[in-house]
Amino acid sequence: MSVKKRIPVSNWNKGQGMAKGKSSEIAQLNSYLEQIRSQLTGYYQELALEKVVITPDAIKDKFYGIDETGKTLKELVEYHNVSMGLNLKWEHSKTIILLQDILNCSYKKV
Repeated sequence: MSVKKRIPVSNWNKGQGMAKGKSSEIAQLNSYLEQIRSQLTGYYQELALEKVVITPDAIKDKFYGIDETGKTLKELVEYHNVSMGLNLKWEHSKTIILLQDILNCSYKKV
């Protein structure tokens, strides 16, 4: 994950994950990095309390505000039908009906 900040490699302390130096810019950068770490730790704890699988992507999604409560294809087709109502042409309606039939079938393993 990148925070889109740049400093010379010689000013980076890889072990601590912080910038080296005492200038005000370095102090601001280190403070910013610590805030990010704190937020990420908080998101980790939230996910743990929700008892969901914790992955780096799940934490990153929380950080960037990405909501993963997606819909299934069947739910999207139903939403489409309700929202479009009678505005569909017959050819389109036929295709949607066929898609619904396919989604409603239960397939058996061979």
